[in-house]
Amino acid sequence: MPARLSEDRLGIAAVFSDGTSAEFSVDQSALGAGLAGDLLAALVEMVHPHGELDAAGSVRLYVAAARNMAAALAEVGFTGGAGELTRAQLAQYWLAAPAWAEGCTRRLMRAFGQAGGTQAGGVAELAAGRAYKSRDTHPLKPYGESEWAALTEACAEVVAESYRAHRAALAGATRGADPAVAGWSPDNLRWLLARTGPATLAAVSAQAGLPVSVARARGGYAQASTGLFPHIDVVVGYRLRGCIRVSFRTASMTWSPPASTGPGMRRSCCRM
Repeated sequence: MPARLSEDRLGIAAVFSDGTSAEFSVDQSALGAGLAGDLLAALVEMVHPHGELDAAGSVRLYVAAARNMAAALAEVGFTGGAGELTRAQLAQYWLAAPAWAEGCTRRLMRAFGQAGGTQAGGVAELAAGRAYKSRDTHPLKPYGESEWAALTEACAEVVAESYRAHRAALAGATRGADPAVAGWSPDNLRWLLARTGPATLAAVSAQAGLPVSVARARGGYAQASTGLFPHIDVVVGYRLRGCIRVSFRTASMTWSPPASTGPGMRRSCCRM
């Protein structure tokens, strides 16, 4: 289910790939509420399933950045929306803002423009440019070959287990029926979720004709949801596995999994 704005454009609600949901809002009386609303509208397109943000903590950070930017610019007299911001006003804010807020609001301004929002001259180029600030980080020691091998094996195990669970969930969905008629059971939940897509426990229990408290007590929702819609840890496993393979190819390095790995896992590690 795509993220959505509230009617007053000052709140955002989202359902993530693991079936959990979250809602965030900006106080209507807060400074710069109009600008914050434009930024939240841009944020909608950055949240699962349209974008990469797939956890409540990530969305919460972007909402906090939108509040920070709107309040800071309101304090210096800006009362318009995102389309009225000038390059100079943005530069002034980003020079003074903490690194986390600059990074988030740069992405929000880019998303605003990509969604068709009108921007003043030079704003898009500034938002796409290099950040004024970077977080104080220190480079970590590069992985050795044995560490890359262990990471690849771990990713392969996560992916293989998720695929087995997904196939089992799809098979269960074919055996299930509408829980509003056939009752609350794991396969009936899979049947429903396979047709509706990711949904909260409240939404699923409503369609099944049960109070949320009863549905929660009966259980089965989390397992049915994560089997059909892999959570972010599985997505990370897929991506890491792909990046490792591309990196080794680019470096023209020959690599094979540890000797203890069986032939089935050897193929899954080395072939995408």
